[in-house]
Amino acid sequence: MLKKICGILLVTLILFVAKACDSNDENLKIIVPNGAPSLAHAHLDFTQENDVYMVETVFGVDMLSAAFANASRDVIIAPVNMGARLVENTGAAYRLAGVLTWGNLHLVSQSPFTRVEDLSGSTIVLFGENSIPDATVRLLLDAWNLEVEPDIQYVEGVDLASARVQTDETAIVLLAEPALSVLDTKIDRLYTLDLQDEWFNAYEQNGYPQAGVFVRSDLDVARVKRYLEDLVESVHRLNTDTAAVADMAVSLGSVFAKPVIINATASSHIRFVGAVDARTDLEWYFDRLRTINPALVPASLPGDGFYFGE
Repeated sequence: MLKKICGILLVTLILFVAKACDSNDENLKIIVPNGAPSLAHAHLDFTQENDVYMVETVFGVDMLSAAFANASRDVIIAPVNMGARLVENTGAAYRLAGVLTWGNLHLVSQSPFTRVEDLSGSTIVLFGENSIPDATVRLLLDAWNLEVEPDIQYVEGVDLASARVQTDETAIVLLAEPALSVLDTKIDRLYTLDLQDEWFNAYEQNGYPQAGVFVRSDLDVARVKRYLEDLVESVHRLNTDTAAVADMAVSLGSVFAKPVIINATASSHIRFVGAVDARTDLEWYFDRLRTINPALVPASLPGDGFYFGE
């Protein structure tokens, strides 16, 4: 009798553990960088039912790189060039499911400037030498072909770039959203040049692939598609009901205040484009980045296996 009871208890325990494992298997583990990608994710995070997604928001790229290295997340939102390099160089088991953001760079000054031509002979302060923002500005300078090339100076990061605008009223400085919208709350009048608009004028491209959505190669296709559908809806809500989603983001613990989120959304160029549809733009961008700094992109263009949906 005792053996029978123990057997029943053992079976019950096994079923309980199996059920728990199944439940955990249903929870996609997602890592998202703070900024435009976390804003794109806010509606999804706030409205999800039954904890379908386990979302971690991080600062900087170190934890994103680690997630690729140990395949510890089902979904990684990361700079698309970084993800592509890691997949090529380390064999990281991820595929690109789509591109989420298409540029958030702006030239900013307290002094009036309204046209690209106003940059001729100026000094431009950039953050992140030999980084994507640096290379993107240099690609634009090539296209602009200004009469007098600007003098380029560098600061370490976007925080120092923002400080430069505040302390030097004549400086023309590169900033990224949402840092620009944070600065806008501190200074009465800022003059800005949206580099994504200028990218279109120069290259007839609607922005450049910035944040990519990478998914584990072994994930069930149906689970990936469900997540992407929820992400697309989240982006739609952010762009069409920004104030409401800003409230959601604040309630989730966003480091940005509601007015900053509202202002930053409009100039962060957040839209989801599936990997297959984004491939031409991505390859075009990688080819041009390679002419500025080959270290920023894979040695060769990713093949079909890199793109979810191929």
